[in-house]
Amino acid sequence: MRKYIRILGSVVLLAAIAWRLDWGQVVAAFGRVRPAYFLAAVLLYVVLQVSSALRWRLLAQAQGFDGSPLRYVAYYFIGMFFNLALPTSVGGDVVRVWYLAGQDGSGPRTGRRLAALTSVLADRVNGVVVLVVLACTSALLCPTPLPEWVVWTVGGIATATALGLSAVPVLRAVFATYPRLGAAPKLQHLRRLADRGWSYCDWPVEVTAATLLSIVVQVGNAAVGYLIGEALGLPVPAVYYGLIVPLVALLALVPISLNGMGLREAGYVVLFAPLGIESAAAVTFGLLLFAATAAVSLGGVGFYLLGRYPRFRPEAAAARTAASGRQEPPLAA
Repeated sequence: MRKYIRILGSVVLLAAIAWRLDWGQVVAAFGRVRPAYFLAAVLLYVVLQVSSALRWRLLAQAQGFDGSPLRYVAYYFIGMFFNLALPTSVGGDVVRVWYLAGQDGSGPRTGRRLAALTSVLADRVNGVVVLVVLACTSALLCPTPLPEWVVWTVGGIATATALGLSAVPVLRAVFATYPRLGAAPKLQHLRRLADRGWSYCDWPVEVTAATLLSIVVQVGNAAVGYLIGEALGLPVPAVYYGLIVPLVALLALVPISLNGMGLREAGYVVLFAPLGIESAAAVTFGLLLFAATAAVSLGGVGFYLLGRYPRFRPEAAAARTAASGRQEPPLAA
């Protein structure tokens, strides 16, 4: 049901944009694209995704997982492909958990699903926190006066992020104060997840290195936006991409459309408007940026089909488990 709601959301948003758009201007904007800048954006995005995979490896090592950098790059790109193919923006995260929990660097199945989930969540949270910091910094440094609603939006997102980060220590304090609450069957996994999240405090070197990689990745993503803007010849200050790219990335996570389709394009139309950028150019920017990221994400097909890794087929795995009469390994404590 949720999938159909998201499809409907994307259709409504895209139809509204298409109805108000001058498609002649869109065609003209595509005709002005400078291929060298677009290619540079694609190549830079490849480097950034490899960096993201190495960041995840650092956070997974803190949860006891091993494995070569190439293995994490492969899993990350396979996850990117499923993010593109599945009707949700977190489908790739589920795939990464499945791969990491099922097989660490030593080869045999581990069954440590909670540890794998923690590493993927930590990877997401680390990236989002740096993303929000980049948006706040860019808002402060932007040479163009920002509309008041943009300032309030950035401030609201920063506040929500800070409150979200406090969830782990708050949950641990609640469970420590009320042990019976933490022992409740429906809350045991949440307690274990909070404990594992807190365990990153014992790995300051890995967390610091992962954060530095996040800075590189998020600034690089803004640079990808800048290159796409240059490909279109948009008169936009470079620092402004450090604001709009993070805001639209966060907007695309709102679960009311299919993989953010429609939300992204509407976000760029609204955020480029204060700079006098026409809707056609803003939509073209969004489409080109999506094309660049999608092209890189499709690289995961190569790892999935040609790599020596298990295929992500949860239905078949469940059938094998039922046939063997064995229960799925429990979540690790």
